[in-house]
Amino acid sequence: MNEIHCRNALTKSKGRFPYDYELNPYRGCAHHCQYCYAMYTHRYLEDDGHFFDHVHVKSNIVEALRSQLTAPSWKHKIIGIGTVCDAYQPIEAEMKLMPEILKLLIETATPCVISTKSALILRDKALLDELAEKVPVIVAFSINTVDEELRKIIEPNATPIQGRIMALRAFRDSKVKTGLHTIPIIPMLTDSRENLEALLQLAHEADYFTCGTMYLRGETRKAFMAFIERQYPHLKRTFMQLYAKGSLDKEYKKQLYSWLRPRMKDINSDYQQFLIMNEQLSLF
Repeated sequence: MNEIHCRNALTKSKGRFPYDYELNPYRGCAHHCQYCYAMYTHRYLEDDGHFFDHVHVKSNIVEALRSQLTAPSWKHKIIGIGTVCDAYQPIEAEMKLMPEILKLLIETATPCVISTKSALILRDKALLDELAEKVPVIVAFSINTVDEELRKIIEPNATPIQGRIMALRAFRDSKVKTGLHTIPIIPMLTDSRENLEALLQLAHEADYFTCGTMYLRGETRKAFMAFIERQYPHLKRTFMQLYAKGSLDKEYKKQLYSWLRPRMKDINSDYQQFLIMNEQLSLF
């Protein structure tokens, strides 16, 4: 663990997301997801190649966030938390940055969207419930397989699947809205109809469901292909063909989404609520 200082706690979001700013208390992530798209970020810290082993803590992030949220120019925009590195990864149990961050959001009535693969978020449920009494709050759980043995291989240090499902269900009677993110869908590993049907069924317990396929670029591509060569060498050629470029083969994606889209729309409260919440949050 290394401490670093940040000039600003928030960065402006780039892209079409249901939040305006991003907040990441940590650089690096111990979950060790084999497909992590954020591996490249350590090159800015001259710590390339140690994304999973060297987690950098933004030790002054609470003070920096207070400065931004109490400034006269702050417009109570939506903050996405854990958009690059999970804010509830294992080191958070020790550092306890999130309770102080949530207290600031409560104090300043600031809405947020939190993405996580960790059941540690339940530690802060009371704070999230309190915040949700004031402003919109979404907690999105990332689950891309119901196969625990596969999870141990592709996400070795993340919370087991049942733990995430338990955490999602814990918000059932809360004003906190929940999402199920099946991201990424990985060809030949998590793309079976049986797995996706199980996740779609689970999505009925959340307020919305969304999904997306895996991208392979830069550091992520090198690391993931090395993982496939070690763990699933018989699949490497197919992966090379499907990912001749950074994004997945267009025909593969077309077939996958033609199967998924009508099923997503059948999750009425989930899919429609996702669109409605996005609109509501944008207008907040």
